[in-house]
Amino acid sequence: MAPNTGNESQGLKIATILLSILSFILAITTYFGFANAATEAERAAKAEKDKTDAQRLVDQVQRASTTLRNIAGYEKLDATDSEGIEKATKNDRLAIKNRVQAIAGEVNKAVGDVAAKGGDKSLTDIQKLINDTSNGLRDENQSLKSMLERMTELVKQNTQLTTAMALDNLAMRRNLEQVNQVNQEKLKVAEDKRDKAEEDLRNNVTKSEDARKAELAKYEEDRGALRTANTKTSELEGSIAQVKDLYNREKSELLHQLADSKTRLAKQDTVLDVADGHVTYVDYKRNEVRLDLTRADGIRPQMRFAIFDRSAQGLPTERPKALVKIVQVGEKDSVASIETTGNEFDRSYQISHPIYAGDQAYSSVWNPNEPKRIALVGPIDMNRAGTDDRRDLKRLIEQAGGTVVYDLPPPRKGVEYGNPNDLSIAFYVIDERKPIFAERAKEDTSDEYRQFEERKKDVINTFRQQGITPVPVERLLPMLGYSYGMKKPGQTEAFNRNAAERLTNPFGKKAATAAGSEADDANNNNDQP
Repeated sequence: MAPNTGNESQGLKIATILLSILSFILAITTYFGFANAATEAERAAKAEKDKTDAQRLVDQVQRASTTLRNIAGYEKLDATDSEGIEKATKNDRLAIKNRVQAIAGEVNKAVGDVAAKGGDKSLTDIQKLINDTSNGLRDENQSLKSMLERMTELVKQNTQLTTAMALDNLAMRRNLEQVNQVNQEKLKVAEDKRDKAEEDLRNNVTKSEDARKAELAKYEEDRGALRTANTKTSELEGSIAQVKDLYNREKSELLHQLADSKTRLAKQDTVLDVADGHVTYVDYKRNEVRLDLTRADGIRPQMRFAIFDRSAQGLPTERPKALVKIVQVGEKDSVASIETTGNEFDRSYQISHPIYAGDQAYSSVWNPNEPKRIALVGPIDMNRAGTDDRRDLKRLIEQAGGTVVYDLPPPRKGVEYGNPNDLSIAFYVIDERKPIFAERAKEDTSDEYRQFEERKKDVINTFRQQGITPVPVERLLPMLGYSYGMKKPGQTEAFNRNAAERLTNPFGKKAATAAGSEADDANNNNDQP
């Protein structure tokens, strides 16, 4: 235990005071000795005696101081150095106080941990006593004895606390041992169940493995059978592919042959379709005919029809008798003007083949139910002048009552539109003629034109596979009222019938009478065979 530095300091102070008093007494006696020699002489003996007593007292004080310093642990300090002794004792007291406070903190923490775990409540009381004792050690003015007594009390309380904690730990250990024994029993039961579960699992795994091996053997057997079946299937597929390839080649060859035959027949076809109407009356004076086509049939002005002989089942030539243009549509019939041909040869042919009542009226692009849907493929040169005339041909087709639903123009002449797979297309128009001055035409060798030629071949092949008939433009043009040498047809915007009557009958028209009508009919009949 650390020495009590406070008591030693007081002993040193007492010794110092005594030493000072003795020194003062010695000085006084010396003074009086020198002042009064006689008196000193008398008193010399007494002073010597007092000196001896004082020295004896000083020796006793020094021995007491040394004893106190040895007991307090300050034997190395000088007994006359009161400040050093006081400073050392002060530092030691402060160190003891800090150490006691640290121990109290550790005790508080330990007791708190034990209390949190359900320890004995008596520990709290002991903890309070330790705190009170340690707080008492903070008094700096208490004596060494008082400090020793408090330290003894603190040691006693720490001993009680240690004993209480040991007993509490012992009780806790016994409780833990009991709990551990219960847990061990439960653990043994759980381990027994685990062992049983593992044994059951091993048995199940063994059964599953046996089943898996059986299934695997069956799978391998089925796999072998499947490989055999796949081999046979591959052989059959190869045979089917060969047969299918042979069938497709033969089919493609037959389709090409059929398409070529249809193309050749279409170019030489002399058989008309069903007649669209018939001529009911011919008036060569007015250059008009009447047709049994009405507004209910969908007839409209400006439509053109080709006139063929009444008994014609096939055309002896591709040229009709004449071309007529509808100028008036009625509820019972329609009036059409006879078109004037463009050259002398066509006029001579028209004169030699007059129109009679009963002749057939035919339009290559008009249908009573719906307009014929036509496709244009490639360049269209109506007058063989080396320029593309597809716009004029479209206008002629529309005037005749048809409609163009697909068009494949050459490069820089338009844009392709429509669907070549449209099965409602009646026929497609091509122009394979060369310009009259073919040597003047410059051949197009650009990549764009080569792509166009490839596209043209694909489209024609598509039309052939679908059975769509090709119609050369030189056969279609006469049926639309166009002949070589005539001006390109324009779009008629209006028709003034009164002005036309004044121009065709400048001297006026006679009043119609029954006799006159009969005479006219007779004259007209005389013109017919």
